[in-house]
Amino acid sequence: MIKRIEWKRVWARKYAPYIASTFMRVFMTKPGFDMCKNKLFLPEGGINAIYFAEDEFSQLIKNATELLMKDDMRQFAEEYENTFRKFLSWAENFSKTDFSSLSDKEIIAKLEECSRNITESAEDQFFSFVVLEGPGRELEKMLSLYSNKEKIKQWIATPYKETKLTKIRLELLKMMKERKTSEKELKDYAERNRWITVYEFVDKPFTIDDAREIMAHIKDPEKEIENIKAINKDNLNNYNEFIKSIDDEKLKKTAKIMHYFTYLKEMRDDYRRHAYYLLAPFINELAKRAGMTLIEVNQLIHKEIVDAIKTHDPGYKKKAQARQKKYSLLFKDGELSIFDYDISPDYIKEQESGKESEIKGVVANKGKVTGKVNIIFHRNDFSKFRQGDVLVTPMTHPEFMPVIKKAIAIITDEGGITCHAAITAREFGVPCIIGTKIATKALKDGDRVEVDADSGIVRKL
Repeated sequence: MIKRIEWKRVWARKYAPYIASTFMRVFMTKPGFDMCKNKLFLPEGGINAIYFAEDEFSQLIKNATELLMKDDMRQFAEEYENTFRKFLSWAENFSKTDFSSLSDKEIIAKLEECSRNITESAEDQFFSFVVLEGPGRELEKMLSLYSNKEKIKQWIATPYKETKLTKIRLELLKMMKERKTSEKELKDYAERNRWITVYEFVDKPFTIDDAREIMAHIKDPEKEIENIKAINKDNLNNYNEFIKSIDDEKLKKTAKIMHYFTYLKEMRDDYRRHAYYLLAPFINELAKRAGMTLIEVNQLIHKEIVDAIKTHDPGYKKKAQARQKKYSLLFKDGELSIFDYDISPDYIKEQESGKESEIKGVVANKGKVTGKVNIIFHRNDFSKFRQGDVLVTPMTHPEFMPVIKKAIAIITDEGGITCHAAITAREFGVPCIIGTKIATKALKDGDRVEVDADSGIVRKL
């Protein structure tokens, strides 16, 4: 009798099949972290959700936690960031190739190299989610006994240094403060930072118009700079004092792990976004060889791209166009299959959503407001967001700043104390509830809700 797999939903994102399928290969090769042979990537609203086999994911969490509890976190953090430095360095060298001069055989060999390096980097990227589900959840339980647990979470979840993306944001604030925002200065700023909006290969690079859009929602740049610096300074001082006060060694080490990963989780974007930006010309060349657009070629998985280049079979273009609407991925015992439809009914028990009058989550920043829901999956949705809307999303990312500044509250499906939404909400004083699991499914655009971030409850009105 075949054992029935119990599936655990880990996160949901908007990814095309090529990059999603490379990500799905994680935790299958490295000794000690090679147990996750069964995964799903299923349609869910306007995005896809990734599921791991629950027993495999539990073992992965156990192995990762044991590693971190024994490791020196300062040394681990440096080694962890170095893996991303190496990935970016590889992308920089790779992108110097004149891809148009290569034969089809040579371009396919380059695709093998590209896919391999993306998968290896993805395993490092995914490690942060494993930490959130392991030490992150454990820390939440440990802190539940503290009367000031929300404050302690803020201290722990303050990055110990600035990411590149934070520095780039502060640079624009400084330019505004010093009135250095001429056409030329903004053009130079945008040109240097074109990679910051590239979440995957099909995303458009950052432009001077994007910079202006951000600026339009900054009322007082000097105050914003001071606020960021003051909050971080105070929280870091309080974190250090808290760590000194802990007698429980397990709590102390778990708090340190999550403090380091507050920076490390956000740091990943500093390198992978830049790398994906550099790889875009190569993906464009693949599209040209396969007789497709950039968007279309990304709808194929690795072996299909190879075959499309070799055969020029028009059937692949039709598959790619169909998958822009919906697709599913399945890894079964380490073997990948792709489907041009939703296979959820065959694997996941249907859960009712939309009937809940209350949605519960974790308080990330306190406050209580009432407003209209606006669900955002990707930056392509930003234009529909209005001032005073309640932002509902799987999880925020650095490019969400223009909509965050308009939002009166933030509600996410995912997240823990170190997530981007929690950190940003505290910075701007916006009520925020994270980890609801179902907000993007249970709510719809235009729903009027009360966001009670004092108690972690969203009520439909």
